[in-house]
Amino acid sequence: MLAFFSANVHAMPQRAIVHRFGPPQDVVTLEPYVLPDLQPHEVRVRMLASPINPSDLVTIAGQYRMRIPLPFLPGFEGVGCVEAVGSDVKHLALGERVLPVGSAGMWQPFKTVAGEWCMPVRDDLSDIEAATSFVNPVTAWLMLFAEGRLVPGMRLFINGAGSAIGRILIRMANHIGIAPLISTRRAASLQPAHEGLQVEHHLIEEDNDYECQRQASLRDMDIVLDCVGGNEGICWKVGLKRGGLYMHYGLLSGQALPLAFWQQRQDVRYIAFHMRRWLHSASPEARCEVFERVMAWVSQGIACTDHWHECAFETLPQQLLHMASGESLKKRILLFK
Repeated sequence: MLAFFSANVHAMPQRAIVHRFGPPQDVVTLEPYVLPDLQPHEVRVRMLASPINPSDLVTIAGQYRMRIPLPFLPGFEGVGCVEAVGSDVKHLALGERVLPVGSAGMWQPFKTVAGEWCMPVRDDLSDIEAATSFVNPVTAWLMLFAEGRLVPGMRLFINGAGSAIGRILIRMANHIGIAPLISTRRAASLQPAHEGLQVEHHLIEEDNDYECQRQASLRDMDIVLDCVGGNEGICWKVGLKRGGLYMHYGLLSGQALPLAFWQQRQDVRYIAFHMRRWLHSASPEARCEVFERVMAWVSQGIACTDHWHECAFETLPQQLLHMASGESLKKRILLFK
């Protein structure tokens, strides 16, 4: 009996799971699991690829612990193919590639999801392009064009511009003729000219004259996109014109915007952008329209992800260790057998 149980556990697929919040390299484990029975409205997706995003890491670390019960299955983005469908699912075919959005849990070989949350993937996208076509590209498009209503002639500031989403934001702005003002912590994080990116000015925080350059250039901005947070938020907010938009969508500094941030500049607008909020409030038709538009830009190279490193899903614990050590700036993409 014991031998039979051990053999079954060994044959079961493994998924990533988090039982307590903390450093990802310490709290993410791989555990065997049993595939649930498929309900009539559900689809079983065999995962092909899933990236490790900064948003995954801050969630695992506990940034949103107030709304995420434990244990939880990490991984907000990925692509897979339809392995099985429930009797009520008529719009998806076996073998069709989809993005199983709407919930986390991408870091597992098989994900069960309601059919309405499966977004079809364009045939001309590779698995890597498809796997990275949701979190950053859709967030960037919604912030710039749905919330920010960006049009030619507007001035745009992007901090953390050396990140994957930073590059996508720059390319999207460039596509409509806007060269944004950007900032990065280090010069090596981003070299716009070498990557074919057009920027108004590149502020580098490690430069000795950073403060002077920021004060001289960060003025009369229409939109500030902040993925860093912390005390710097006050300076970026001051750079907005009257009626301008401050959009906060990340916390790379690990620090919340200070009290003084809320006490200054009551003449500007503030939006805390959350992809999850849009995803669950938009109609299915609106979701499909945005995904189709963004995937077209991914196909054209406007919203694609650069500088990735492919690795086997089974090596996830080691990859998290490497990322914690800062060994590489490349985004890691988990591949499933």
